[in-house]
Amino acid sequence: MPDDPGLAALFTLYLDGEAVARFQDIEGMGAHIDTIPYREGGAGSVRHLPGKAKVSPVTLRHGVTVDSRLGDWCNATVTGNISRRTVLVTLSAQNGGSEAARWTFFEAWPSSFRADPLDKQRDEIAFDSLTLVYDRLERD
Repeated sequence: MPDDPGLAALFTLYLDGEAVARFQDIEGMGAHIDTIPYREGGAGSVRHLPGKAKVSPVTLRHGVTVDSRLGDWCNATVTGNISRRTVLVTLSAQNGGSEAARWTFFEAWPSSFRADPLDKQRDEIAFDSLTLVYDRLERD
């Protein structure tokens, strides 16, 4: 991965086994299982059965880099060429040397890509946000 303004980032995103971006934060990661309430025999307390499982879209915020792989993936989606991929996100330990956790997003594709406002008067890193939808999430 080329030099990147997000060097202090703790999260790394891998596409096809290659590190393509470092992230400052990730929001929305999780799952929810609907419940189906019912009463046995029509009386008594309400019990619950598990219903459909749903995963939440995840949004990643990263420093803008010269690496175009994420942008290319998003542009392909906008033009109707949706490419579902397995995305791996790792969390580095505070010492920066070891991996503390990893998440795998299966059948993921970008549903939103947004650049933060750019202002030449501010002396700050420019950030992009990427939202992924996916079919299944595993934490390794």
